[in-house]
Amino acid sequence: MQSQFQIHSLTKNSRRRRGAALYILIVTMSVLISMLGLTGMNLMRLQRDQMLTGVEMQRARLLSRSAVELGLDQLKNDPNWRTSYSSGVETTPSNIHASVNGTISWIVQDSDGNLQNADVALQLLGIGRLDNTVQVTSIDLMTQETFGPQVLRNYTSLLTLSSNPLTTTNFAGQYFMVTLPAEATGWKITELDLYCIRGTSNQELTVRICQPDAFNKPTATNYDLQTFNSANAPTGTPGWVTILFNGEETVDPADGVCLMLETSSHASPISYYYKSSGVSQTNSAFLSGPPSGLTSSTDSSLVYEVRGVYYTETANGPFAEAGTWQWASAP
Repeated sequence: MQSQFQIHSLTKNSRRRRGAALYILIVTMSVLISMLGLTGMNLMRLQRDQMLTGVEMQRARLLSRSAVELGLDQLKNDPNWRTSYSSGVETTPSNIHASVNGTISWIVQDSDGNLQNADVALQLLGIGRLDNTVQVTSIDLMTQETFGPQVLRNYTSLLTLSSNPLTTTNFAGQYFMVTLPAEATGWKITELDLYCIRGTSNQELTVRICQPDAFNKPTATNYDLQTFNSANAPTGTPGWVTILFNGEETVDPADGVCLMLETSSHASPISYYYKSSGVSQTNSAFLSGPPSGLTSSTDSSLVYEVRGVYYTETANGPFAEAGTWQWASAP
């Protein structure tokens, strides 16, 4: 049988052990809580840094697009750009404005490394830098030159011309091919001048540039299409109206087009003018009649004038964008 002293000593030691265990537990929990707090703070700091990085990337991306626009403008206004710049060499980074952080620069490059010969794959790269963030926007380029006029204005007098109202059963148009240099790779129409007179005001007509069939008559494949309100046509006496095209589709240099005047209005929007005979223009034919039965007359012509641009691999500019915006890695 244990003595009273032994029992008291055991109780005392047990209390000491429980106190030590409780102390260790409290310290351990404090350390865990501190670690969780630090982890939370680090996570918040990481999220904040990621958010700031995302904002910087967006700003740098906007700068890179501005760099492309500036570079394109510089190239358009420099007829000697092929010697003014070297392929793949970045321009000196510069600020857009004192109040805007970051810099812009740009690179024009040809895949063969030489701007002074025929273009192989011409690109413009805009570079935007903001602190340590770099973004690049690139576009493909094609050189272009203007052509025109391609026109029948060789009539001797307005008295030699004929006219017809444009109606739902009497369409009119012109098949033609443009005269281009041998190095042209494609072309498109940007403007049409049409000689006409107003019929009924506020009536719509459609001016359609489309692909011809094997007989040089219009098909349903359009290169461009614009509507025109007869209220904008001359009244009283005939005159010229100008119709602008977007020029989104290019035509092969070896192909012609059909320029069609069409309407679905019950009242005639305009009367068009044409020369009914004596025309000796090559690759040209006047088209007229009902939509399902157009006639083609190679010795006649609509009175018109077209202007546009053609693309070439050797021209000095200006430029047109070919393709869409795309992001690229930093050079």
